[in-house]
Amino acid sequence: MHIPVRQRWEEGDPVVHEGMSLLASITTESLEYLHPNLENDEDSPETPQDIIKFADLVSLNFDTRRKMFGDIALGSMNLMMIETMKKWGFSGKFSGSGGCVLSVWNGKSHKEFPKKSWKEKRWLNFIECKKELQKNGCAVTIVSAQEAYE
Repeated sequence: MHIPVRQRWEEGDPVVHEGMSLLASITTESLEYLHPNLENDEDSPETPQDIIKFADLVSLNFDTRRKMFGDIALGSMNLMMIETMKKWGFSGKFSGSGGCVLSVWNGKSHKEFPKKSWKEKRWLNFIECKKELQKNGCAVTIVSAQEAYE
């Protein structure tokens, strides 16, 4: 999977060079949003802007890698996981070369839950997303570092 991209890098392919530069800047910018201040946003129906910005960067990371590697290299199962998460309001990217996906709530679900806080909406959408992914043969688990900071 990585060899063709490395070869393209060495040959000066602008898509790969620009993509790698963009990935580096996404990483730097993402650091700003890893510890959002959520104190006043717990019960708000709107997802905090720091979380939305981080989720947008996660999506941009995926889109950039997809452009460099192509759909065939990424694989239909991996692409299905990302598309399913998008449908339920999550931005996603691979945690490595595929098979495992990191997702972040982005607040852009196709299903609305009026009169719910953003955290409740996130959870309700996660449950639906998990069901759909499991139906398609995926294992789903929650890994959260939030408790480490509380």
